[in-house]
Amino acid sequence: MRPMGLKRRRSTRRMHDIRPALNERCNGECERCGFPLDIQDDGTYVFDAHHRQRRTGRGVDALYNVVAVHHSCHVLHRKSIHEDVQQATADGFLVPSWADPARTAILYKGVPSWLKPDGTVRPVTVWHFPSNLPVSQLVEES
Repeated sequence: MRPMGLKRRRSTRRMHDIRPALNERCNGECERCGFPLDIQDDGTYVFDAHHRQRRTGRGVDALYNVVAVHHSCHVLHRKSIHEDVQQATADGFLVPSWADPARTAILYKGVPSWLKPDGTVRPVTVWHFPSNLPVSQLVEES
């Protein structure tokens, strides 16, 4: 029996299907801090799959909406994604339900970048990035 107040984590079939691609894209590094992830016996990395736009807020299980992060970067310490919501939103790790995560930049391993639907990462070009603008306010032009 679960302790009161704890929700059972739901894993969707689609999320199960994209974890190998996420494992490959992260290349053994947390996609937030850039430090190495632990490795399992089967050669896969240990990470939390964080949805940039929550599934309850229209978020989907797609590579542009999910990042591989350390558990501590995700929820544990005071500067984690879910503890420092304002900074995580400014860095593009939390995307509001009205925004499109495929067109919202993220501070990927310290570099302002776009996460593409095919799983690739493309750095934001210099002329797209005014220095005083939070990363999450960058919107890719169609």
